Amino acid sequence: MIIGLQIGLCLCVFVICAAFAWYEGSGIILHSDAWNTSMTMFNSLNGIITKASDLVVWDFFVYAAKYSPAYLIIMIVAGLYLLTLTGYLLFNKRNRFHLYLWGLSAILLIFSTLFIGVEAIDGRSFFSTFLLSGIACCIGGWIVKNKSAVQSLFVKTNIS
Repeated sequence: MIIGLQIGLCLCVFVICAAFAWYEGSGIILHSDAWNTSMTMFNSLNGIITKASDLVVWDFFVYAAKYSPAYLIIMIVAGLYLLTLTGYLLFNKRNRFHLYLWGLSAILLIFSTLFIGVEAIDGRSFFSTFLLSGIACCIGGWIVKNKSAVQSLFVKTNIS
Protein backbone atom coordinates (compact mmCIF):
# COMPACT_ATOMS: atom_id res chain seq x y z
CA MET A 1 0.00 0.00 0.00
CA ILE A 2 2.86 2.40 0.74
CA ILE A 3 4.33 1.82 -2.71
CA GLY A 4 0.93 2.51 -4.26
CA LEU A 5 0.79 5.81 -2.40
CA GLN A 6 4.30 6.69 -3.57
CA ILE A 7 3.38 5.87 -7.15
CA GLY A 8 0.23 7.99 -6.92
CA LEU A 9 2.05 10.99 -5.47
CA CYS A 10 4.86 10.64 -7.97
CA LEU A 11 2.40 10.51 -10.85
CA CYS A 12 0.75 13.69 -9.54
CA VAL A 13 4.11 15.48 -9.36
CA PHE A 14 4.99 14.21 -12.85
CA VAL A 15 1.71 15.40 -14.41
CA ILE A 16 1.76 18.78 -12.61
CA CYS A 17 5.37 19.43 -13.67
CA ALA A 18 4.53 18.36 -17.23
CA ALA A 19 1.70 20.90 -17.29
CA PHE A 20 3.98 23.63 -15.89
CA ALA A 21 6.73 22.78 -18.38
CA TRP A 22 4.21 22.86 -21.20
CA TYR A 23 3.05 26.27 -20.00
CA GLU A 24 6.65 27.52 -19.76
CA GLY A 25 7.26 26.23 -23.27
CA SER A 26 4.24 28.06 -24.63
CA GLY A 27 6.45 31.14 -24.77
CA ILE A 28 7.67 29.82 -28.09
CA ILE A 29 4.43 30.98 -29.69
CA LEU A 30 5.44 34.60 -29.03
CA HIS A 31 9.07 34.13 -30.11
CA SER A 32 8.84 33.22 -33.77
CA ASP A 33 12.59 33.74 -34.21
CA ALA A 34 13.17 30.59 -32.11
CA TRP A 35 10.94 28.37 -34.24
CA ASN A 36 13.61 27.24 -36.66
CA THR A 37 16.68 27.66 -34.43
CA SER A 38 15.57 25.97 -31.21
CA MET A 39 13.60 23.20 -32.79
CA THR A 40 16.16 21.67 -35.12
CA MET A 41 15.28 18.16 -33.94
CA PHE A 42 11.65 18.45 -34.97
CA ASN A 43 12.03 20.58 -38.09
CA SER A 44 12.85 17.45 -40.03
CA LEU A 45 9.47 15.99 -39.08
CA ASN A 46 7.34 18.95 -40.13
CA GLY A 47 9.61 20.85 -42.46
CA ILE A 48 10.21 24.54 -41.85
CA ILE A 49 7.89 26.07 -39.29
CA THR A 50 6.14 29.12 -40.71
CA LYS A 51 3.21 29.64 -38.32
CA ALA A 52 2.36 28.77 -34.71
CA SER A 53 0.00 25.98 -35.76
CA ASP A 54 2.99 24.09 -37.23
CA LEU A 55 4.42 23.61 -33.74
CA VAL A 56 3.93 20.23 -32.11
CA VAL A 57 3.67 19.45 -28.38
CA TRP A 58 7.32 18.39 -28.16
CA ASP A 59 8.40 21.81 -29.42
CA PHE A 60 6.97 23.35 -26.25
CA PHE A 61 8.98 20.96 -24.07
CA VAL A 62 12.19 21.57 -26.01
CA TYR A 63 11.69 25.32 -25.68
CA ALA A 64 11.01 24.92 -21.95
CA ALA A 65 14.15 22.79 -21.60
CA LYS A 66 16.19 25.48 -23.30
CA TYR A 67 14.93 28.52 -21.40
CA SER A 68 13.44 27.30 -18.09
CA PRO A 69 14.43 23.70 -17.36
CA ALA A 70 13.41 23.52 -13.68
CA TYR A 71 10.03 21.85 -14.19
CA LEU A 72 11.44 19.43 -16.74
CA ILE A 73 14.20 18.41 -14.34
CA ILE A 74 11.65 17.78 -11.59
CA MET A 75 9.59 15.83 -14.13
CA ILE A 76 12.64 13.73 -15.06
CA VAL A 77 13.42 12.98 -11.40
CA ALA A 78 9.79 12.01 -10.77
CA GLY A 79 9.86 9.78 -13.85
CA LEU A 80 13.06 8.13 -12.66
CA TYR A 81 11.49 7.52 -9.27
CA LEU A 82 8.50 5.93 -11.02
CA LEU A 83 10.88 3.70 -12.97
CA THR A 84 12.65 2.76 -9.75
CA LEU A 85 9.39 1.88 -8.01
CA THR A 86 8.28 -0.14 -11.02
CA GLY A 87 11.57 -2.00 -11.06
CA TYR A 88 11.23 -2.67 -7.35
CA LEU A 89 7.78 -4.16 -7.86
CA LEU A 90 8.92 -6.28 -10.80
CA PHE A 91 12.37 -7.48 -9.74
CA ASN A 92 12.59 -7.40 -5.94
CA LYS A 93 11.00 -10.82 -5.39
CA ARG A 94 13.51 -12.46 -7.74
CA ASN A 95 16.49 -10.70 -6.15
CA ARG A 96 17.31 -8.93 -9.42
CA PHE A 97 16.51 -5.37 -8.34
CA HIS A 98 20.20 -4.47 -8.05
CA LEU A 99 20.73 -5.49 -11.69
CA TYR A 100 17.79 -3.31 -12.71
CA LEU A 101 19.30 -0.35 -10.85
CA TRP A 102 22.69 -0.91 -12.46
CA GLY A 103 21.09 -1.06 -15.91
CA LEU A 104 19.16 2.13 -15.22
CA SER A 105 22.41 3.67 -13.99
CA ALA A 106 24.15 2.79 -17.26
CA ILE A 107 21.33 4.32 -19.31
CA LEU A 108 21.39 7.52 -17.24
CA LEU A 109 25.16 7.85 -17.54
CA ILE A 110 24.87 7.44 -21.31
CA PHE A 111 22.16 10.14 -21.36
CA SER A 112 24.43 12.44 -19.38
CA THR A 113 27.11 12.17 -22.07
CA LEU A 114 24.67 13.68 -24.57
CA PHE A 115 24.87 16.96 -22.65
CA ILE A 116 28.64 17.14 -22.09
CA GLY A 117 29.41 19.62 -24.87
CA VAL A 118 26.38 21.84 -24.34
CA GLU A 119 27.50 25.22 -23.03
CA ALA A 120 24.08 26.61 -22.14
CA ILE A 121 22.92 26.47 -18.56
CA ASP A 122 20.15 24.02 -19.46
CA GLY A 123 22.70 21.60 -20.88
CA ARG A 124 24.75 21.68 -17.70
CA SER A 125 21.68 21.19 -15.54
CA PHE A 126 20.51 18.19 -17.56
CA PHE A 127 24.04 16.77 -17.53
CA SER A 128 24.15 17.11 -13.75
CA THR A 129 20.68 15.63 -13.32
CA PHE A 130 21.41 12.53 -15.39
CA LEU A 131 24.90 12.11 -13.97
CA LEU A 132 23.83 12.38 -10.32
CA SER A 133 20.81 10.14 -10.92
CA GLY A 134 23.03 7.56 -12.59
CA ILE A 135 25.50 7.63 -9.71
CA ALA A 136 22.62 7.36 -7.20
CA CYS A 137 21.23 4.31 -9.04
CA CYS A 138 24.67 2.71 -9.08
CA ILE A 139 25.15 3.27 -5.35
CA GLY A 140 21.58 2.11 -4.70
CA GLY A 141 22.25 -1.08 -6.65
CA TRP A 142 25.37 -1.71 -4.58
CA ILE A 143 23.44 -1.13 -1.34
CA VAL A 144 20.67 -3.51 -2.43
CA LYS A 145 23.22 -6.14 -3.46
CA ASN A 146 25.17 -5.86 -0.20
CA LYS A 147 22.16 -5.33 2.07
CA SER A 148 23.45 -7.46 4.94
CA ALA A 149 26.87 -5.77 4.97
CA VAL A 150 25.27 -2.32 4.99
CA GLN A 151 22.87 -3.29 7.77
CA SER A 152 25.73 -4.56 9.92
CA LEU A 153 27.34 -1.11 9.75
CA PHE A 154 24.36 0.45 11.48
CA VAL A 155 23.60 -2.24 14.06
CA LYS A 156 24.95 -1.46 17.52
CA THR A 157 26.80 -4.24 19.22
CA ASN A 158 26.39 -4.75 22.93
CA ILE A 159 29.70 -5.39 24.58
CA SER A 160 29.20 -6.83 28.05
